[in-house]
Amino acid sequence: MSSDPVRVDGLRLELEERRLVDRVYERIKEAIQDGRIKPGQRLVQDALARQLGISRSPVREAIVRLGQEGFIHLEPHRGAVVRPVTDREMDQIYQIRQLLEPFAAAEASALATDEEIGRLVEVQREAEQQRDALNPGQVFWVNGEFHRVLVAPCRNEVLVGLLASLWERQVTFRAFAMYAERRGAMDHMLSEHQGILDAFRSRRQERVRTLVDYHIRDARIATEKAAAQRDSEASDAGLDASPSTAPVP
Repeated sequence: MSSDPVRVDGLRLELEERRLVDRVYERIKEAIQDGRIKPGQRLVQDALARQLGISRSPVREAIVRLGQEGFIHLEPHRGAVVRPVTDREMDQIYQIRQLLEPFAAAEASALATDEEIGRLVEVQREAEQQRDALNPGQVFWVNGEFHRVLVAPCRNEVLVGLLASLWERQVTFRAFAMYAERRGAMDHMLSEHQGILDAFRSRRQERVRTLVDYHIRDARIATEKAAAQRDSEASDAGLDASPSTAPVP
């Protein structure tokens, strides 16, 4: 049997290229999620490559990946375009979360280690400390971090992965942005998070399940009201407010 070392010529370069594609993908995805790149806008490969100071190849691969995950779609004569978000999609995300997240959080409260409980306490404390300094995009990520840390100890990797994928969707950011528009939304959110945390620390599974279910249902109702108000105001102004039919040029 040969003892010669395996040659990996080119492997380092290939890995570096893959990491670059991953970074480009994350940059573009974050810009879509936080609204810097808006629904209906084109993703022009040359322009993005120049802005990022790289070649077109990693940008092209990142756009293909974003298309596979539903962030963009191809339009005739326009190319890659950020896919608009519909009210129906937002409601569907809430439906799925309301079915899965209360169960995951309840299971997590029973299985969490002291360190994992401490991490949730830390996330809540940091959010409280930063509450007045955060922009809407930052509030979204702070809120998402609380929910991710909340369900992580449930020890069900499939469930945790599914919930994480919901949080990464553009539609989730849009829904949260509408929820956060109401007066006192940040205070209300943190108050409900604190209630969930208190029950979680006490390992009261059914209380955690009830509070998480209420928390998601409350956000769902607030989002529905915000969407209805948006449509009413647009109708009064003679505009079409539907995100699916009002692309940003």
